[in-house]
Amino acid sequence: MGFRVQRSIGLGRFLRLNLSKSGIGLSAGIAGLRVSAGPRGSFINLNLPGTGLSYRKKIGDHNFIDFRGNDEPPPANRPAAAPKAQEPEPGIPEPGFFAARHEKALARAVEAYHAGDIDKALSNFLEAAPDEPGAAILAAAILAEKDIKAYRPIQLLEDVIQSDDEFPTDLMEKYLADLTLTIAVTPKVSVEVPIDGWAATLLLIELYQAQRRVREAIALLEEVVELNADPVLILSLCELYASRDLWDGIIEVAKTTESEDDVTLEILIYYGRAMYEKEMYDAAIAVFSKAVRRTKDRNPLLLQEAAYWRAISYQAQGKQRRANEEFQKLFAENPNFKDVRQRLQQFLIRN
Repeated sequence: MGFRVQRSIGLGRFLRLNLSKSGIGLSAGIAGLRVSAGPRGSFINLNLPGTGLSYRKKIGDHNFIDFRGNDEPPPANRPAAAPKAQEPEPGIPEPGFFAARHEKALARAVEAYHAGDIDKALSNFLEAAPDEPGAAILAAAILAEKDIKAYRPIQLLEDVIQSDDEFPTDLMEKYLADLTLTIAVTPKVSVEVPIDGWAATLLLIELYQAQRRVREAIALLEEVVELNADPVLILSLCELYASRDLWDGIIEVAKTTESEDDVTLEILIYYGRAMYEKEMYDAAIAVFSKAVRRTKDRNPLLLQEAAYWRAISYQAQGKQRRANEEFQKLFAENPNFKDVRQRLQQFLIRN
């Protein structure tokens, strides 16, 4: 009979690194809470920094619960979009005759979810949740869709973390391999993650923000980023720092960022904002210029945001005409962007 080699290494108050034959995983938690994210098959790893942890996308077709925010509300009030119901698919696993009660509940939940019956799925996920962390994560996500400020979703995730289960569990691999969560890291950037500790970590941070428990969210992210400076984590941390005007923190975590995709582009915007708030306008302009240099496959709203703050930085330097040129270009692209129209009108009045 084979055996599994696993070792757990403490990495400070909040973190633990799990080593096993399948690879390296991360455990993280706050004040006794713990969540694990380990290697998982059938997913593409994106922006992998070399530590084995990243946000991942399922290969091929899959179903997902969409947990993204609308447009650009503040983090505390960011609503979630409704889950996307899918047609029932063949090949959904069935529990055996002697399967445990929680496995049968999980199977019913997955079947109901595939059929688009979210309420029935939620009821069965909640029934399975005490014994199966994957069910608890999905129950928390669905409940958060209904009321992002409710305490119950956080309680479910905290129970998952306290359970010390190793992710993915056998039932996660059997029943939940084709489900993912799409979680808003910021109003403009979302990531798609499998149902495991990685999803639980980001979802818990999102719910902490929704309930204005920002210190707890920051504490968790700071410890995780120390171990793994994944751009998704850095972006989330920058957003939290900005919400508390912690500009030095943004400068520290974002200083080596290059524009490679929408995630890193938004990090650069926060970085430039931090320089601006510290009244280092030349540095801010340099950062924003780097941010807009690459436009292929970039979100136009993010590029416009960077261009806007570059113009604001020129204004702060007293370079009104240069700022006006920037605002004119931005107005040509998007006449309704922020207060660009008003700023151009004010420039005409003054001149």
